[in-house]
Amino acid sequence: MSKIRNASVMIAAVGGLSVASVAQAKIVENDLTGNVQFDGWDSLGGLAGYGIGEVGPFAPPATAWPAPVGSMEAGSGDAILNRTFGTHYSASFSLYSFAGPSGFIVGDSSAISDLANVVFTIADWVGSSPSTAPVLSYNGGTQSLAADFSFSSPFGSVDFGGPIDVSARTFQWDLSGISGITDFSIAWTAGSSAGITGLQLEQSDVFSVASANVIPHPSTALVVLGAGLVARRRRA
Repeated sequence: MSKIRNASVMIAAVGGLSVASVAQAKIVENDLTGNVQFDGWDSLGGLAGYGIGEVGPFAPPATAWPAPVGSMEAGSGDAILNRTFGTHYSASFSLYSFAGPSGFIVGDSSAISDLANVVFTIADWVGSSPSTAPVLSYNGGTQSLAADFSFSSPFGSVDFGGPIDVSARTFQWDLSGISGITDFSIAWTAGSSAGITGLQLEQSDVFSVASANVIPHPSTALVVLGAGLVARRRRA
């Protein structure tokens, strides 16, 4: 995977689009302890200025998003979401593109003090090309750390000319051995025809393995609860 250089610096330099929401709608409950900060994006469809003809396949080549999208769920901090390349746009209920993969990044330019734990969840469905696993960099660097733990559970389905399964994929980084983290970013590539319906980012100053218990949403059909699959990756 190609590295996205100076990702956190880019995030800090550009203002985000804030979208109001009336209720927090978590994708998973991670049961984190200590000083915890939450950011969520649950209204990724229908964003004004981010449509198919504005930033999508029908826009001029290399058209950038007008601004990063600020976290929008009630109780969110100041993290933002940005598209770094590609043509994913805000469709009726997700970020989607039929014209190829797109790079995305979420980040916080003011991480909590003594950051030790980052947990990130992507709710999406896989189209013709699967999305890549996200990697984390910090303090404006290009460390591209793979997650220490990953979890995956069904998250219902969407009706896209027929039901398509949505997965809640959660990734966790143990940063307790790294001191002085002031900002961080998480980058991944959404595959062609992959739709992103929601995102959740949590950070804490205490490390514990996330619970990653899926929370069913009333508007999502065919939700199945499950503990998910856990994989441990060790850094060299």
